[in-house]
Order: sequence, then C-alpha cells, then structure tokens
Amino acid sequence: MFVSGLAYASPTMYTFLSKGQNYSPLDVMQVLEKDYPKMIITEFELDVKNSQVRYEFDMIDLDDNTTTEFYMSAETGRILEQKVEKLEADDYEEVTAAKILRKKQMKFSELVTLALKDGTSFAYLTDAQLDHDLGISYLELEVVNEQHRTKLAFDIQNLRPLPMLKWN
Repeated sequence: MFVSGLAYASPTMYTFLSKGQNYSPLDVMQVLEKDYPKMIITEFELDVKNSQVRYEFDMIDLDDNTTTEFYMSAETGRILEQKVEKLEADDYEEVTAAKILRKKQMKFSELVTLALKDGTSFAYLTDAQLDHDLGISYLELEVVNEQHRTKLAFDIQNLRPLPMLKWN
C-alpha cells in the first residue's frame, strides 16, 4: 500500500500533514468503531488527491462475511463514499487477524494506539493494516516524520512490537 502521489518523499508528506487542519486518523477510527460496533477495522490508508487528504478504512463484518470500504474526508471527518462487498478468499489474512482482535475484545484504534506508544512521537500515521503470515497475526503500520518514513509491525496475540519487522 502506498500513499498516493506523495509516497516518494516522506519529508514532503510530513510537511504537508503538519500544516493541515485535519481530524486525526485515530479520532476518525473511533467514530467508525462507535457508529459500526459489529464491524472491525482491518485497514487504514491515508490518500492525497488534489491537495485534499482522504482516509480510506476497510471494515469487516465477521457475522455477515462482508467488507466495507469507507472513504472519508480528513478535513471534515465525513463519509465521502462507502462500498460493501462479500469477503473473498484473499481476505483470509485480515479475517484471521480480525478474529484474534475480536477474541481479545479490542478495537483497531486501541491496537494502533498501543503500537504507536513508543518511539513515534511527532509522527503521522499514513497506513495501518491487520495481517497474518507465518503463523503470526500482526498490525503493520507506516508513520512519517520529518526525517523518514518508518514501517512497524505489532504482534496482536502478544501485544508487543515485532522488532524483526521494523524498517525505514
């Protein structure tokens, strides 16, 4: 997953985001979780189109076997577009991780907050996604600060960073 249009220049993205008057991704996540309590956020992506910041959220309803994409205005926090589809075979990794999150009675926003707790001050979240690989369910995050873009992985089952999956 890439941040459209600006992924190649992290400092530029940081400068762009630090000047904006946008709702934080965590605030918007919490609203979605409150408004759609049966669903689990599995993915967040920041997107820039025509100098406007948008947030894309994917939410899974494990009971209905559906996934819903929400496109939100970062400036207003309002839904711009919403698409519902049936889960497909390639959604397996996200579904597996979402089931663990539900079993732990945690919300995606709580997991993101835990994962960002250490060492990401003054950074902006640009990507977050549940994944399952090699028998590990984890949250993969991407943050950008003044110097660089960093990807992190956070073990969902054990609620701890996966340092072997950290890269700049």
